[in-house]
Amino acid sequence: MAELRVKGTGTLKLFESDNTSSVTIASPASLGGDRTVTLPDASVTLASGTMLATDGDGSGLSGVGKIGQVIDSGAGPDAVIIGSASFVALTDGVTALAASITPSATSSSVLMMVSIMSYCGAGDGYGVSLRRGGVEFYASASAYEIFNNNASSNYSRSFWMALDTGISTTSATEYTVYVKTDSGNDVTFQRTENESKIILMEVLA
Repeated sequence: MAELRVKGTGTLKLFESDNTSSVTIASPASLGGDRTVTLPDASVTLASGTMLATDGDGSGLSGVGKIGQVIDSGAGPDAVIIGSASFVALTDGVTALAASITPSATSSSVLMMVSIMSYCGAGDGYGVSLRRGGVEFYASASAYEIFNNNASSNYSRSFWMALDTGISTTSATEYTVYVKTDSGNDVTFQRTENESKIILMEVLA
């Protein structure tokens, strides 16, 4: 097999059509042994900011994060939740704080991240329930995870993150936020300047 050898940590430059700029392929200054880069038997065009790589058996990279898609719900609804011992949807009566994602594979998981801006009176609090298709997969560790210990009413930003590993579907799936407040007190949830929103990320297997 014929070989083209460039010695002394050499480089291979591939110029554009007008010979102004080029793409350089270079070897590292030091190697622990011979290495091989094998191109696939296919026409491949790499998008900007991507790389073509596998573990060597064509199965893809392991041990690294693989995000298939990201969904941003945008601003959630303004809502006032009346004190309730049970979870209710975070909604203004028309629009719920929700986001939908269509997984690319049944083996994927979905990472749900929720940011909420609330306004609580002194001594008020609330808890959250994160749900897929109405089914809870995460709830506050305590009844009211967010509690206002200040002497007066104030704003509070809260953040939750939970991984849903049991999706087993490639159909459009809605994720929603439910809340419950402590007895008899109201909590206001705001969307001003995207203060309350959901981010969904498909994590590939």
